[in-house]
Parts: sequence; structure tokens; C-alpha cells
Amino acid sequence: MFVSLAKKLAVVFGTLFLTSFSQNSSDLTVKVTGIRNSDGHFMVSLWDKSDGFPDDKFTQELIYKEVKSPTFSFTIKGLPYGNYALAALHDEDKNGEMEYNWVGMPKQGFAFSRNYNVTIRAPKWEESVFKLESPKKEIEMKISKMSNP
Repeated sequence: MFVSLAKKLAVVFGTLFLTSFSQNSSDLTVKVTGIRNSDGHFMVSLWDKSDGFPDDKFTQELIYKEVKSPTFSFTIKGLPYGNYALAALHDEDKNGEMEYNWVGMPKQGFAFSRNYNVTIRAPKWEESVFKLESPKKEIEMKISKMSNP
């Protein structure tokens, strides 16, 4: 009888133990709006710390080659709970870099998490960071266009 009870308790506690680890990750769904055309690639970089944001030292970069409409969504699965920021580029000429006009204004569409409104400078970490603390989270990123190509 005690062996049977011990086995049942082991199964219950084992399940609780595994569940506690599996619930410490999140699936982040990002809805992107305002893409002006279906040319090129759509690139997203993810940061889990402020170091390098928004220019380099990102955690991962995702490239979505098939952008066919002004709105689409993607999901990044299994992100550990924590603070994150995203930066996106609609790389219309497929060269992997932002293009600028003669006065230094971006020619291609871009976006940051929390939809930071770019005026003179890119956002600081604190202006784009969001917290993942649930199994699922949805955010929206609106593409900004500073100048026409």
C-alpha cells in the first residue's frame, strides 16, 4: 500500500515539476501592419538585453521571404520568460541593410516593438522593451516609412 502511494505521489510531483518548467516559456505572436509592397524580405531581430539594441548583438534574426500583403503575423515559439525587444526591416532590395536617402532618412519600412515613433533617433531599450510572463503573448508592430524610395 505504501509503495503504491509513493508511486502515485512520485507521478504527481514529477508532473508538477515538469509542468513548472514548461510554463516558463512563451509563444510570441507578432502582427505586422503597414507594409507598403511585397518586394524583398521582411527581417526581424530579437534582443533579450539592452546591450547592442537596436543595431547589433541580437539574440536571433528571422527572415520571412514571402510577404504578400500589407499585414501578416508570425510566431516565435518557446521564448523563456523575460524582457525582449524587436526591430524589423522591410528589406525591399534584399541586401540585408537599411537604405537611406541623401539626408540620412530611412528609405525602407521599419518597426520597433511597442511601436516607438521614430523622429530623430532610434529608440532606446527602455522605449521598446516588453515583458514575456505568460505562455502566450501577442503584440503589433506598425511599419514606419520616413521617406519614399
